[in-house]
Amino acid sequence: MSKKLNKVIGFIPQDDRPISFSQPAMLAQMAGYTLLTPPATSMGHKFTPGNPDKLALWLSANFHKADGWVIALDMLLYGGLVASRELGEPDNKIVKRLEILKQLKKASPDIFVSAFQSIRRLSITVQKSEDLKKWQEQHEQAGQDKNRQRNHKINMACLKEVEKGNLDLLLLLQEDARPKGPQIKEHKVLLTIIKEKKLGKKCLVTTGCDEGAAVLLARMICAQTKKKTTVNVIYSDEEGAQRIALYEDRSIEESVLGQINAVGAEVVSSPRQADFILMVWCPDREGRDLVFEHPVQENIQEIGIFAKEVSKYLGQKKKVVIADVSYANGADPEMTKVLMEKIKVADLQGYAALNTAANTVGYALAQGLLALDNKNFLFLRFLEDFVFQTSVRGQLNKYIRTELGGDIWNLKPRHVRLAEAYLEQKMPRRKLKYFLPWQRTFEIGIQGNVQ
Repeated sequence: MSKKLNKVIGFIPQDDRPISFSQPAMLAQMAGYTLLTPPATSMGHKFTPGNPDKLALWLSANFHKADGWVIALDMLLYGGLVASRELGEPDNKIVKRLEILKQLKKASPDIFVSAFQSIRRLSITVQKSEDLKKWQEQHEQAGQDKNRQRNHKINMACLKEVEKGNLDLLLLLQEDARPKGPQIKEHKVLLTIIKEKKLGKKCLVTTGCDEGAAVLLARMICAQTKKKTTVNVIYSDEEGAQRIALYEDRSIEESVLGQINAVGAEVVSSPRQADFILMVWCPDREGRDLVFEHPVQENIQEIGIFAKEVSKYLGQKKKVVIADVSYANGADPEMTKVLMEKIKVADLQGYAALNTAANTVGYALAQGLLALDNKNFLFLRFLEDFVFQTSVRGQLNKYIRTELGGDIWNLKPRHVRLAEAYLEQKMPRRKLKYFLPWQRTFEIGIQGNVQ
């Protein structure tokens, strides 16, 4: 990083979804940083790719203005995460785009460049409801196709940029996968290169993807204080920590440790030694996806013990962050309701229960690292992960399907307007604006002061 810090970070997101762009930016801004971000017209939207060549020009013109950079290589090389899953431009054209990193580091070698890149998921992008069957089939049966081969080649090229010193830190994040999937062979190759080239301190292969920006922004901000943040991890169920969460290829515990390494924290064995405590809600049962399935009846005694533990540490004035990985795509309703009865939510340092286990843990850790006094982001997570994803989304989907005759994965403009009006009625109001940023119900955007 540059010696004179102006608290400015350059940021190229993987796409324009809130989880990828506005929410990581919100964390950094709440920590007192200014972000440099590309023009919206260069980043594309939804299934329309961004323009990598325009992004490279913008990056070149603005590189020297930041103390450090967080770059989603999927955007810089392909035009976004969705674009990275499709066969488009020739491989050599995509690899050639990495040359911009050499030019920038040669001109400004002291500016720290961190990046993250996805390891291709097993399935297609769902663009409409008719795609769901194919999405499920590919997730269960995906093999080594041309898309995988191309992305693997690009990922290996990114490792070479680390070796050359053009990238200071690289996270290779495994998007939706399953045990024994084709990604395992790719991981072995990538890890072998990292070991042989002695890049272990600069490269990491772990699960995740959508949390990458929040993790790297938090890591960069904390690195400027030169203080190693310590975290103590407490699992609600040790056997539950060994189960493999949906859409991942390793145990919850392994995913947690991978995200801790990614964020640059250090695990300590005692809560007394820790800057914050990461409490992971992980009951020992088969995972479910709340987009497609209803939650199960939980063990009330187990929930009570977990809530009591949280309350105990808060009573000791410990900083507590909760990662709820009980389900994919939403919070455990029973646990969260009991928790909210036992504690004051504002006393928590952080909370997350979104998408995959790694996404949840990464976002939880970012909040713990930044130790923000402002609780706006904390309440946003409860609104989105608990209120919307666990409860209101199901009601909204039923309304769209039965009363509007719409496709929840590909809403027409009229359906978007009516769906957003429905959200205004069902979500806590608090002078907030709710919207559907990708014209589907999978995620929402929230504008306004949540506190």
